[in-house]
Amino acid sequence: MMRRLIKVLLLFLFLFTTPATTFAQDTGPTFETYFPIVYSPFIDQSSPWIGPIGGPVVVIQTHPSNSNIVYAGTWGAGVFMSTDAGNTWISKRKGLNNLYINSMAIDPINPRILYAGTYQDKLYKSTDGGQNWFQSSSGIQKDAIVYAITIDPNNADILFISTRGENTTGAPPWKGVVYRSTNEGIDWSPVLQNVPRLGVNTQDWAYDLIVNPKNSAIVFAAFHEAGIYRSNNGGDTWAVANTGILGDNSVISARGLSINPKDFPGNALYMGTWHRLGTYKSIDNAQSWTNTPLDVKVYNMDLDNVSPNVLYLANFDPGNFKGGIYKSSNSGTSWSLVGLGNEIMYTVAVNQTNHSQVFAGTLTDGIFRSDNSGSNWSLSSQGLFNTNVSGMLAIPGDQTTLIGATANNGVSISQNKGITWSQMNNGLSDKVTKDLVLNPADPNQIFVLTASGGLYKCTLPDCTWRTANSGLPTASMNPQLQIPEYMDENQKLEFVLAGVEPFNDSFINATNYKSLNQLVFSQSNNNVAYMAIADGGVRKSSDNGSNWSPAGLSGKTVNSLAVDPLNENIIYAATNDIGVINYSTNAGQTWLSTTIAGGKTNSLSTTPVNSALVYAGTDNGVYVRTGNGTWDFLGLGGIKINEIAAHPGRSGVLVAGTNQGAFYSINNGLDWVSISPEISNLIIRSVQFDPNHSNRVYLGTSTAGTFRFYLP
Repeated sequence: MMRRLIKVLLLFLFLFTTPATTFAQDTGPTFETYFPIVYSPFIDQSSPWIGPIGGPVVVIQTHPSNSNIVYAGTWGAGVFMSTDAGNTWISKRKGLNNLYINSMAIDPINPRILYAGTYQDKLYKSTDGGQNWFQSSSGIQKDAIVYAITIDPNNADILFISTRGENTTGAPPWKGVVYRSTNEGIDWSPVLQNVPRLGVNTQDWAYDLIVNPKNSAIVFAAFHEAGIYRSNNGGDTWAVANTGILGDNSVISARGLSINPKDFPGNALYMGTWHRLGTYKSIDNAQSWTNTPLDVKVYNMDLDNVSPNVLYLANFDPGNFKGGIYKSSNSGTSWSLVGLGNEIMYTVAVNQTNHSQVFAGTLTDGIFRSDNSGSNWSLSSQGLFNTNVSGMLAIPGDQTTLIGATANNGVSISQNKGITWSQMNNGLSDKVTKDLVLNPADPNQIFVLTASGGLYKCTLPDCTWRTANSGLPTASMNPQLQIPEYMDENQKLEFVLAGVEPFNDSFINATNYKSLNQLVFSQSNNNVAYMAIADGGVRKSSDNGSNWSPAGLSGKTVNSLAVDPLNENIIYAATNDIGVINYSTNAGQTWLSTTIAGGKTNSLSTTPVNSALVYAGTDNGVYVRTGNGTWDFLGLGGIKINEIAAHPGRSGVLVAGTNQGAFYSINNGLDWVSISPEISNLIIRSVQFDPNHSNRVYLGTSTAGTFRFYLP
């Protein structure tokens, strides 16, 4: 009996082990170590991804024969799939080494074959409905951005993609190339390149492509500045097709091509413009065009294949701080806004097997769905975890409630451990959040820091937000200026190239504002709190965050603060100064500085279980300081640490959020373990320990929601 028991235990340990990459402190070679996963009734066995929901959805594709299946390509979280017409979404990114999806297409003959174009990682393909992805890029230029994919509806072996190549200058030549494949994407050959503007070979790139379903030899390409090109021989040769199109200084920024379906008479072709020139229609395969003026920036268009006189366009227009979905019921002769006017739109897609159902992808809030041809819209993003998480809180004593803050759509609450979410923004006028903090004196009170609206607080369960800005240097900020706050550098570059107004330097610099970066309460006296402010130094509150007064470092951008666990007057401050950490022993009345070798310091942390230690996350690894000593290197050299967190109840346990996923140490930084390959290519911007479970950690990513992890 004992021998059988031993065999069962050995088999259990063999089957239930997981590898983790470990880094020694001297940053030597990595090695694999294995930790047994032991079942615990307190460990949630569901998906580690828990939201909040929403985020930028760039492209939506509906299944050609099953109205319940929909795919969404997101900016930073890969591909999602819905099998219930958008009610819920499941991540489908296995094999995607790049999660920035710019374009998608479904094989119309075999819809289990999918294609996903990425930002700077070429093209991926799936042959099993998105369960697995692999590179399918032979012949495509280095670091290609794939803007559009189109499949010949009469021969699915033939595909075209539009790309822009490697560019380190932000100026032409752009290396724009249109490629063709004749073997389902296995190999690619360039068929259109060196497209000029005003006689200069800028090597322009195409935003969209489409094949005429009635005559597959005719292919159209919509270019960033050069307008429309047409091929009459399947892509072998091309010619300009801009007759009748008006240009702004000869710039014709064409987007969003749509064309009548095969079984509908006529060759109506539609094109949207980016520079508010409206939409265009051609009935002669782009030999001539007629214009319908419309003051919008068209990101993409789609038409109803059952009633092709019905078209929709997605308006991405932060310059006028408007967006929304526009609809035409008369073949593009006139347009009207049919909803989502406060949303900046990336994409719109008609469910062609349930043509009254329309999906819309937004810049910040995920996906909306209309079931009545655009008359009404509802949020349709449950399970779509594509958010930039600035903070995540678990409520002490409550095993099911989570509060999450995002950098673009405020605060959300889940009451079932992160499975479903609802927004909690009543009274919150600024939804660009920077930090989320629980009041240690009242665990039902929450503080949220915003980019321009200052500090807000609310009390559960009702949670109506009200400002707590007495003494804080807040400033009203033009809503347009908030857009760069939650975009990454590649997103900003794309819209700078497209001439979107909020990214003009003079426009951004015209309004000065001071962002609140971090709120830290003293652990020894919960009435005392400190605030880190961009260009505003440190503020102190002695009444639990109700009123604030200056506490030094005036004019400096303070990124992070840490308070001595035993002494409310000793505080540490990380600023933009390279190689320097400031500290005060008298609550900010005077400040001293210490040098640190890691470059810029991004995060600081202390813990009551090791009160003499202060931890620093820098651009070059993790450091620790004991008492008044020097800063000693703890590991993760060469890695930018966005957030370092020392466990409040477990000695020597550290978690580091980086631009390459997250790492933990259980021996005070002697060794570091990579937490999961699922997050190894994600930016971790927030780390939060669960007060109800000493092993549970929430890692907020910049693009994929929150990852829940259990320490060993």
